[in-house]
Amino acid sequence: MRPFFLVGVLVLGILLSGCTEAPHDTPGEPLETESGEAVIDDGTDLEKGLSVGAQPHVHDYWRGADTVILMDETLSTGAAHENLFRGVFMTMARTFITGQVPDPLYEDPGLRWTLPDGVLVYEGTGELRIELGFDGLKEAPEGLRFYYKPASQKEFIEHESVVVDGEPVLLNLSYEMADIPHSQATRWAFYVRPVDDSGVARLDGDLAVHIAGFKRFDIENAPAHPDHWANGTEEMLLMEDTRAFSYKRTLFQTEEVEMTVRFPKGVMVPPGTGTLEMWLSWEIDTAIPPIDHEMAMLMRTASDSRRGTFPEPAEEDAGSKHFVIPVDLSMVDSPYADVSAWEFDLFIMPSEDAMRPLFFAEDVSGTWTIKAVAHKDPSWVGE
Repeated sequence: MRPFFLVGVLVLGILLSGCTEAPHDTPGEPLETESGEAVIDDGTDLEKGLSVGAQPHVHDYWRGADTVILMDETLSTGAAHENLFRGVFMTMARTFITGQVPDPLYEDPGLRWTLPDGVLVYEGTGELRIELGFDGLKEAPEGLRFYYKPASQKEFIEHESVVVDGEPVLLNLSYEMADIPHSQATRWAFYVRPVDDSGVARLDGDLAVHIAGFKRFDIENAPAHPDHWANGTEEMLLMEDTRAFSYKRTLFQTEEVEMTVRFPKGVMVPPGTGTLEMWLSWEIDTAIPPIDHEMAMLMRTASDSRRGTFPEPAEEDAGSKHFVIPVDLSMVDSPYADVSAWEFDLFIMPSEDAMRPLFFAEDVSGTWTIKAVAHKDPSWVGE
């Protein structure tokens, strides 16, 4: 699907690119369980790590290190702002019509980010050290409000102190704040914004981010993995849902309904899944202008903490698309997860052969139905 046809986006996350490999010191002696030498999963081999799942084991992803570098990147705050051309046009139009300068172009004054794809806050992490560099910002604030969301939390937590240029912030973690073992992408997230009295309305430019993790806890023994494909199961229904949607846009205002779809709690894409089959269909009740519309789906698997992909449909017609998505071990959910990391963002847009008048008001509503079925990999022998 060509990106410039996504004129009716109903939801779009901020997906930043980049990946950092966390370096390790020389591996030390393996940990021991109460019954003697433990079965060690060090995270280097997905298939081997899952093969120890039928017995108690230890997830020692530290491989003997006490410190890992989780992130060392420079992030552009521009990725968090709305389209500049549209913002400038809207500002000029509002100023001309009302005679008043409207609110700032950018709704979000700060920057949100996650760790690079494949980088986790390991089990056993007791402290994070975050350093932020302001040199790349066009206007450096006196300080930043700092927020963080651990893997075990749904909401952001505000740090008690203001972050200043180059001075580290130390976060003390409980054992449960780490990412779940066998996760393919972190569930941690971070957010900063200028302090209210800093004289800087919003961040503009580049922010240097350095995050290190420190081991402070002994790693606990892990239980055996549940076998989701027991009793000869070859396929499982993960989701079947129908919802109404509405999208309205005028020259100055957009009203939309969030269209991020997730599997129900307790439903996973488990290890051993070879194919995910999905059906997306839609019915349009209202369309202004009266042109044909279609839907697209952005998919984020368990290994995508930042970016997503638009899977190509195996079949499609005027009101539906059928997807057959190959799944490997790097894409599946952790066997310990109770909430799937998979997400799907749905978009409504004019069909490729439809012509929409520029700046014309839009009003599109209807219903969509999505269904997902996981199929077992024939070569999977269980955990």
